[in-house]
Amino acid sequence: MRALVAAGLLSASALLAGCGPDCDAYCRKLLECATVGLGGNPNQAECLASCNAVGQDQPRTITCVITHTCTDIFQGGHCSVTGSP
Repeated sequence: MRALVAAGLLSASALLAGCGPDCDAYCRKLLECATVGLGGNPNQAECLASCNAVGQDQPRTITCVITHTCTDIFQGGHCSVTGSP
């Protein structure tokens, strides 16, 4: 019985760890955009710290950045709250 409870708790914690924004992918995308000269934050450590601090409040923006091209993000303003780059 204890093994079953422990397995259930491990599964639940794994699921909780997986929910929320993917800050690693978000910061990789910004680094990629910075290397092609379109913008972004080239400091990965600062980006990850900032994203992790506000990520739960900004999941749509983080997902938008991950799924769009650098040109869409920084020239098209697709992920901007105001609609501008």
